[in-house]
Amino acid sequence: MKWEKIKELRKNKYTKPLVFFGFYIIFFTFVFVLAGSNDVVPDNKTEEDMWLGIANNYEYLYEVTSNENQMISLEGKKYSNKDTFIKKTNNIIDSEVYIFYDKVSIKQDDSWIESDNFVLIDDKFNNQYFDIKYIKDLIDESELVDSIVNFDGSKSDTYAIEELKIEVISEENKLKKIIITDPLYNITLQYRNINKVEDFVVEK
Repeated sequence: MKWEKIKELRKNKYTKPLVFFGFYIIFFTFVFVLAGSNDVVPDNKTEEDMWLGIANNYEYLYEVTSNENQMISLEGKKYSNKDTFIKKTNNIIDSEVYIFYDKVSIKQDDSWIESDNFVLIDDKFNNQYFDIKYIKDLIDESELVDSIVNFDGSKSDTYAIEELKIEVISEENKLKKIIITDPLYNITLQYRNINKVEDFVVEK
């Protein structure tokens, strides 16, 4: 009986158009639902991707100003566990530094001399502020208190945790600058050529 009913439906001149339009209605409903779900996801994913794409491979300029108005800058590059940079104090070159894991070498004349007592900023400063993973962990624990689009098109997200304020400035979903304010220091971290720095060797 069921087969005879199906045969009758197939002979009906209205059946084919109904099946045809029914198929397209289902198809386009599926497409619109899929497109709508894709529009919802990117905000969180975009923010996360900016950090996931950053390895220990970039050029940087770190500037730290203390309450005594002493400004120390470190300008250099990082590749994996290597750092090489020039340290300046109040715009006067202090030293040229090479760090491989935890071993620090200072350039003297044309030679690199290992140093066991090199101080990046001072004894009170938290050197982890220069670790991008540490900053990301701080942000994960912080509260987003402000988010604006700047005149130049960059985006500024400001986070707060205890006595810290962290402003993250990005452009086209690429990290450009981080400004950290704590009770003792104002810290500006600038980045460029993220994941584009080639491996380097320091001749000792």
